[in-house]
Amino acid sequence: SLFADPVAKLQAEQQCEQQFRDLQYQPSIAAQVTALLRTHTGRLWTLPEVANALHLSERTLMRRLKDEGLRYQTLHDAELHRQTVIYLNDKRHTTESLAAALGYSDTSGFRRAFQRWLGMSLGGGRHESFGFNVEHCTQSLLESSNDWQHYPSDWQR
Repeated sequence: SLFADPVAKLQAEQQCEQQFRDLQYQPSIAAQVTALLRTHTGRLWTLPEVANALHLSERTLMRRLKDEGLRYQTLHDAELHRQTVIYLNDKRHTTESLAAALGYSDTSGFRRAFQRWLGMSLGGGRHESFGFNVEHCTQSLLESSNDWQHYPSDWQR
């Protein structure tokens, strides 16, 4: 019996504790998606591409994100928004260079996304002194989404 041998019992307990620790440190699917988006800035990832990179089917990815209370588009927009805020703090960027740095092939799509994220036009916003705080702006975007309560705490760096 396992309980009759104190050494075997101790080894089994240690193995169980290690497996429990391993399970606790599994990054959420949202954290995995965000990490992927962050490591490949300047690329507009589609849901099928992200699912493939994570070795999941699209349906499985969508279901796992839904289980975490999120949607792919929310994560994607939040990451692009975060990167935009970082680039906006560098006054050397033009609208075209911002769009290109974020993976947009033309500025019109970027301008629409900017309007959606920040509630102002890019032209009007470029003339203001932004001084954006990335975490504050990201939190504002997430709070405007139905998904924000479940966003992974390890998402912001």
